[in-house]
Amino acid sequence: MSTSTLPPQLRTVQVTRYRMPLREGGSLPALADADDGFSYVVKFKGAGQREKA
Repeated sequence: MSTSTLPPQLRTVQVTRYRMPLREGGSLPALADADDGFSYVVKFKGAGQREKA
């Protein structure tokens, strides 16, 4: 029996609410709620470390 694994799928969600900044790390992450009902730690492009992070 052959077992094949599929590559992980990336989903796209829309942020519905910015909850709070997380004060840890140099990349300035934040906690945000999305339209799928989950909360995510997000890092905005160019925040804190510019485009390098």
